[in-house]
Amino acid sequence: MTRVDLLITGGNIVSPDGIQELNVGITDGKIFSLTRYGEDIEHKTEIKAEGKYLLPGCVDAHVHPRDPGFTYKEDFTTLTKAAAVGGVTTIMCQPTTNPSISNSDMFNRVFQHWRGKALVDFAIQGMAEPDNIHDIGGLIEAGVVSLEFLGKESTGSMFKELLIAVSSHGGIAGLSSEDIHQFLKKGAEFKAAGRNDILAWIEALDAGIEAYNVSRSLDLTKETSCAAHLHMISTRKSVELIRNSKSMDRNVITAETSPKYLMLTQDDHVGMGPFSTVLPRFKTADDNEALWEGILDNTIDMIATDHAPHARHEKEKGFSDIWMSPTGVPEVELSLPLMLTQVNKGRLSINKLVDLMCETPARTYKIYPQKGVIQVGADADVVVTDMNSRRVVKDSMLITAPKYSAFDGFDLIGGPIVTIVRGNLVMKLGEIAMGEPIGNIVRPNH
Repeated sequence: MTRVDLLITGGNIVSPDGIQELNVGITDGKIFSLTRYGEDIEHKTEIKAEGKYLLPGCVDAHVHPRDPGFTYKEDFTTLTKAAAVGGVTTIMCQPTTNPSISNSDMFNRVFQHWRGKALVDFAIQGMAEPDNIHDIGGLIEAGVVSLEFLGKESTGSMFKELLIAVSSHGGIAGLSSEDIHQFLKKGAEFKAAGRNDILAWIEALDAGIEAYNVSRSLDLTKETSCAAHLHMISTRKSVELIRNSKSMDRNVITAETSPKYLMLTQDDHVGMGPFSTVLPRFKTADDNEALWEGILDNTIDMIATDHAPHARHEKEKGFSDIWMSPTGVPEVELSLPLMLTQVNKGRLSINKLVDLMCETPARTYKIYPQKGVIQVGADADVVVTDMNSRRVVKDSMLITAPKYSAFDGFDLIGGPIVTIVRGNLVMKLGEIAMGEPIGNIVRPNH
C-alpha cells in the first residue's frame, strides 16, 4: 500500500486548464501522488479539504525586502509570515537591500541571511547597473532569476549595453516604467511653491510617462533580443502598446499588474493620503478596465504585488507634507484574497487566477514545474482556499510589520485557510503554524 507523509483529501485541484477532484499525497516535500477520492492511501497526517479549492502556492514576482539594511521597516521573517498568511509560497525578491544585490558575493550573503529567517521559499533578483555590468554573468551563474533596471543610470546611456549583457548570458531584464527622477524634480517644484497636498502629488506623477517608457523598453528589447518583464503596468496606453508588441510575435515580453491597479483610482489617493503613495500611482476607472481587458486577452501575464512597506511613522509624515511620505505599500498578504474576491464577483475564473498568480510567474522565471503547479514531482506548495469565507481588511490585524495597506475596510470573499510549503504546514486559519524557518532559495532551471 502507498504511504505518504501528508494526505490532503476531498479537495478540488485547480490548474489553468481545469479542476480535478483528487487527493494529494505528499512525501519528502514533494507531491508524491494524485489519487481519486476513496482510494486507500496510508498516511501519517491528513488535512480534510472537502469542497475546497486546492491552488498551487502563489508565486509573487515583485517583492521588496527591507532586510538587510532597512529592518525598521520590515524584516524577512515578518515579510515571509505575511506571504504565508496570504497563500504566497514563493517570493521574487528585488535587489533593493543595503548593500544592493549587485554581485555574486552579495547574492550569497543575502541567500544565507534570508534562509535563516524565511517561512516561505524565495528567489533572488539582481541589480543591473553600469557599475556592475561585468558582474551580470556571475549573478546569473549564482542563480538570480532576473536583472532589475532600477537606477537612473541603468536606463540612461548604458541601457542598451546592459540589455545586451543580460541577453548574452540568457537572463531576464526586469523593467519599471515610472520615472522617479522626474517625479522628484516635479515634486521639488511643487514643494517650493508651497504645494504639499495629495493633489499636488498626483499632479507630479504624469500618467503619460509610463507609456513613453514602455514604448522605449519595447523598442530596445526588440533591438537586443533581450527577454524582458515589464513591472506594474497601470494605464490603458501601456496595455495597448504591449498588446501590439505581442501581436508581432514578441514572445520574450511579459507584463504584470497588481490588485491596486485593477481596483483603485486616483480618487482613492485623495481619500487615503500618504498611506496610498506608491509608484506608479493609481489612475482612472478606464485604466482599470483596460487592465482587466489585458488580463483576459493575455496581454497582461501575471499578478504581482510590488510589496514595498515603509515604517508607519514614515508614512504619517505625509499628513503634514505629502513629499515626506515614501512611496510604497504592503500587499503580499492581501493579493490572493483580493483576487479570489474578484473570482467570486465574476471578473475572472479560478483557473485564470492560477494562471496569473502561480503557473505563469513560475514559467516566466524558469522555476516551473518545481513551482506553480500541483503535479507529481513538483514541490508540495499547496494552498487550501475557502471561497465562502468573508472578512473585512483591518490594517491593524495585518501581519506585515507597518500595519497599513491600500485596502483597509475592503470586503473580502474567499481566502486561503491553509498554506503548505514543501510539505510543511506553515499557516492554518490565518495563524502561523510553524515558527522555524523552513524557506529556501529557488534557482532557475536554465
